Amino acid sequence: MRNQFIWKQRVQEEKEHLKDYEIFESADYMELLRSITSEITGGTLKEVQLVKEPDAPYGGKCSSLRILLNIANEVTRSFPTIELKSDSIVGILGHECGHWNYSDFELRKNYLSDMEQGKWSLQLPLPKDWSGQERIMEISEFLAGNHPAARYIMTETASFIQNMLEDVYVEEIMCSRYPGSIQRGILQNRMKKWQMNCRQQHQKVMDLTAGR
Repeated sequence: MRNQFIWKQRVQEEKEHLKDYEIFESADYMELLRSITSEITGGTLKEVQLVKEPDAPYGGKCSSLRILLNIANEVTRSFPTIELKSDSIVGILGHECGHWNYSDFELRKNYLSDMEQGKWSLQLPLPKDWSGQERIMEISEFLAGNHPAARYIMTETASFIQNMLEDVYVEEIMCSRYPGSIQRGILQNRMKKWQMNCRQQHQKVMDLTAGR
C-alpha cells in the first residue's frame, strides 16, 4: 500500500513538471485528437494538423480538405492548467468538426463570389416597413452599379455575419450530440472569449475616458 501511495505521489509530481508542449505536441495526444475526429465525423475527415501560432487570431480552421488546430491560440493559452487547456483544444476541434459535418464550403464560396460581382440574391427579402425597403433598394443599387468599395464592404460584412451565425449553429448541434468533452470545451471557450471581449471593451472605455 505504501509503495502504491509513493508511486501515485511521484506520478503527480511528474505531471506538475510537464510542459504544455510535451503533452500537446506528443504522438499520443495527436492520436487522441485523431480518434475524436474520426468518431465525431463518422470517419470522413482524415487530416488534422497542429500548428503553434501565438500571434495568429484563430484557434482553428476548417476547409474541405483538413482541419488546422492552433494549439498556441490566445484563448487556450489563457487557461491556467493543462486539463483546461486540453479541454479548450478539444472544444476547438469539436467546433471545426461541426463545420466539417454541416457547413457547405462550396455554397459559401459561390455566394460571396457572386456578391463581389454584384449579384445579391435570387429572391430579395420583403421588409414590412418602408425604411427596410429603402435599405434593400440602396443595397441593390450599390451592387448593380460600379461601386467596388461598396461591394467589398458588403461582401466582407455578409461573410462575417454568415460565419458568425454558422458558428452558433454548428456549436449548438455539436454540444447537443456530444455532451461530454466536446460540449465542455466549446462552452468553456465561449465563456472565455466573452470574458476577454468584455475586458477589451472595458479597457477601450478606460482609455477613452483617460483621453489616451
